[in-house]
Formats: sequence, C-alpha cells, structure tokens
Amino acid sequence: VISKSGKYQLLNFDLSNHFPDDISLIEKLQKEKYCTLVHFDGEQSTHYLKRFIINKDDKDTLFISEHPKSKLIDISFDRFPMLQVEFGGKDKDKAKLEINADEFISIKSASARGKKISNYKIKKTSWLTPLPFEEEEKQEQANNKENTENEINSPIKDVEDDTKQLDLGL
Repeated sequence: VISKSGKYQLLNFDLSNHFPDDISLIEKLQKEKYCTLVHFDGEQSTHYLKRFIINKDDKDTLFISEHPKSKLIDISFDRFPMLQVEFGGKDKDKAKLEINADEFISIKSASARGKKISNYKIKKTSWLTPLPFEEEEKQEQANNKENTENEINSPIKDVEDDTKQLDLGL
C-alpha cells in the first residue's frame, strides 16, 4: 500500500487490515519493485526525484520528509522511467525538460532525499514512455550465450590446479 503522504506499508492478505485514507496505490509486491518518484520537500521548498527498491523486510516506511508541506507528486514502477518537467511562474518560457531517471539518479535507500530536479519553478511533471527493459535483458542473455559458446569452442581448457592447458586436438 502506497499513500499520498509518502509512506509504504507491506501487508498480508488479512481481511482485518486497515488502510490509510490517502491511498495512492494498492498492489501485490513482486520480487524487485523499483520505485521512482517525484516529491516536493516542504523543508527545502523544492522538487526531488528519487529511486529505491521496496524492501520486503520493511513493514512501514516513510519515503518523503515529515514536514507538513512535503508531498508525493507522482510515482512510477517502471525499471527505466522517463520524466517530463514543465516549468511555471517566471520560468514558464523555459523548454520542457526530459529526464532519464536511471541516468539522473542511481538507486538509493527509501530514506534518501533524492536529487533536486531543477532550480527553476516546476509547474507540472508527467511520466513519458519508459525506456525498454527487455532489450537490455535480451542483450545480456545474448552476451552470456556468446561467452559460453566461446568458452566451449576455446582450445584453452582449465585444469584442476588453476593452470591453463592448450588442446591441440591431436
């Protein structure tokens, strides 16, 4: 359960569970849940982008500051999300900013503040189509397969005493 107040809770499937009034999302937790979010930090009066993996061991975790003006703006569970930032106020004429979240900030802990998005006044943020994750996975599998084939076809073989032996095929 993820709430708009910036907290996530891991609960079982008990009918007696009580949920907060400000629910943003309820869903079953998968193996590795990548969480990328935009939040407004009331203490710093600025927008931050942060990334973390939801830990199955945590039961009740606050992931934005407790300041009364702090709030969760938007959240994505894509592995490689893209964020579009639109500026407002005296900065409204600035071009929209597109951020590749994976390149902008690395995965940190849920308690980390995140990285400041911009010094300009932010009017709106929205998620764009995420970068494909499958391509990277397929590329990694192809590289692993190629490495395995190279090891199999290599005339150099490992021997028990950590030395290499050249197989001449005679």
